[in-house]
Amino acid sequence: MGWGVRAALATGAGGDTCTLPKLRYLLRNVVAFDQVADVMAQMIDDPKAYQIVVIDCGSFGGLEVCRHVCRMFREEEIDVPLILITAQIDEQIFPTNGQEPIVLRAPVSSVALRVALDMALQTRFASL
Repeated sequence: MGWGVRAALATGAGGDTCTLPKLRYLLRNVVAFDQVADVMAQMIDDPKAYQIVVIDCGSFGGLEVCRHVCRMFREEEIDVPLILITAQIDEQIFPTNGQEPIVLRAPVSSVALRVALDMALQTRFASL
């Protein structure tokens, strides 16, 4: 899965250390960032830099702050699937429209991450 797909993972300094190896196992080409703003800046400069963005909400003020970040991505017309990882939910959220982020419960399992990536990439490539 995921050959040729480039992902950005925003985990914050000292953030989640478990997601990166799981994501790299599934996609191979993952760039880790300490700040969501750095991911956004790179996506503004090059909208095709990443095909998917994963954000560890615990490193950036929680789920509501990260939902706001998702709205900022949309306002900047950055059309990329977003996956949020948070400990603030009881059940994972897999929206049916491609505009809302997928929300996974932390700590994220490899299975949940695989399902989320499959769903996000299907949405991404269906819109091309």
